[in-house]
Amino acid sequence: MYWTRFQTAQMWGQIAMLDWVGGPIASGKLDQARASAIAACGVNGIIDDPRTCHFDAKANICGKPTAPPTNCLTDQEAKAIDLIWDGPRNKKGERIWFPLDRGTDFVGPFPGFGLDGSQPFFLGVIQFEWDEHNQNFNWQTVDLGLYPQVAQDGSRNIADVTDTFKPLDGFKGHGGKMITSVGANDQLIFPRGVINYYREMASRYSTTGEPDFKNLQNFYRLFRAPGVGHCGSDDTGPWPQNGADFQALINWVENGIVPSQIIGSTAPGVTPALTRPLCPYPQTAIYNGTGDPDNAANWHCGGNLETPATVCADVLVQYKHEVNGDLDFQGTGVSADICEHFGGEAGHFR
Repeated sequence: MYWTRFQTAQMWGQIAMLDWVGGPIASGKLDQARASAIAACGVNGIIDDPRTCHFDAKANICGKPTAPPTNCLTDQEAKAIDLIWDGPRNKKGERIWFPLDRGTDFVGPFPGFGLDGSQPFFLGVIQFEWDEHNQNFNWQTVDLGLYPQVAQDGSRNIADVTDTFKPLDGFKGHGGKMITSVGANDQLIFPRGVINYYREMASRYSTTGEPDFKNLQNFYRLFRAPGVGHCGSDDTGPWPQNGADFQALINWVENGIVPSQIIGSTAPGVTPALTRPLCPYPQTAIYNGTGDPDNAANWHCGGNLETPATVCADVLVQYKHEVNGDLDFQGTGVSADICEHFGGEAGHFR
């Protein structure tokens, strides 16, 4: 979803590190920052909803009482990491796209397949070239202040050709059913971008123009997998193993069984082994209070992750006006007036 915007945003961390540190931060320090965020916001090593985690990398600055015994950070490294966790913004402070969430692997499971390792993710580099219609474009000439212009160039030059963001009218009209599964700590496809598309579809298929998840769930359901990276690549959390999500889709289409949950589990051999229900957004898994917390039978789906504070923090600047545009509240279910109560003036919901 929104290929151009999220691929362009994959370069944000590299630019932040180049601006503040002069180059990539050592992987050991990044791993420790990630571990510190999980320790601060997670339960049993899993952050249920990273959007609600506000751990500050400055806690890991060398010499502070909260700093880890090894792989502590300089002031500049902490600033760069906090910028990565905050995500792309323009000079007005408006959010252009979503961040790498706290608890997510900076470096990735394989060399060259993370966003903030020793080398940038190659697709991000190529995307900058597409954005500027220049195969020789040097991303290292872009600083944090110039990033919004590259993002806007991408939206105007190529996004309408390459991106997927349109409604699902034909699919819905033919009786189609759809399931999206996403790791809540996907290190390549920002999960908030997936949620953003789902929220837009919830507005599209409502009677009020504001998100109506109940109505959308009649044909389209989104299942988050807390603690999981790209397509199940990070095994700290439960993922639909052996095609459990596809089997749920088959049962929905062919047998009329609406998927109220999908059981996720860690991959074989992963310790601790656990199972847990993955719930249709905006619900989440809630522990019943008794029994083995590693057993899905002792959890149920409930609650509502769609709080005003969470939604306000993720309102985006107008498409194709990333440099100086206003925030686009249409279809978000919140307004500038509402959001003033959750972080200050419009454009600074942090």
